[in-house]
Amino acid sequence: DDLLSGANDWRNIQDVVRQTFKALHDVVRSQGDKIRRLEQQIASGARAADLDTMRVSMANKPTFAELEKCVDARMEESGLFSVRKQLSAKADKADLKELYSDLTLATQRIGDGTNSLELVVRQQEAEIEALKRELRKLAAHREAEEEHSARLATTKWVDDSLSF
Repeated sequence: DDLLSGANDWRNIQDVVRQTFKALHDVVRSQGDKIRRLEQQIASGARAADLDTMRVSMANKPTFAELEKCVDARMEESGLFSVRKQLSAKADKADLKELYSDLTLATQRIGDGTNSLELVVRQQEAEIEALKRELRKLAAHREAEEEHSARLATTKWVDDSLSF
């Protein structure tokens, strides 16, 4: 009952494997019962004709190797071999912890790099603002010079005009 319902030790075993194992178990049990009956018949003096009938009956039953091939074929059809390969290829807990540690360290390094980049960007922005202020001062100074030159030229023209 535990086998088919997937209880106790059978809970992590896939349904196809449990059903195949149950079928194999039933065949082996049935053959065991038949062998016991045959042994009892032989012990009670079975006739030669009965023995021939039993040999023919046993020859028609599948061998263990044939049953094993059948089980392998069912496992292949259901994809259990590929699942087994995938499970064996999966990382264990220690590998996952190491990967997590590496990822955490890489994330911290990226964060540190990001902080450094942000600092450089802020410094460059401050330098750009200082250069803009300096340009505004130079532009204002140039305007003042141009205005002064214009006044000087006007004053010179007026002086030259009056001196005639």
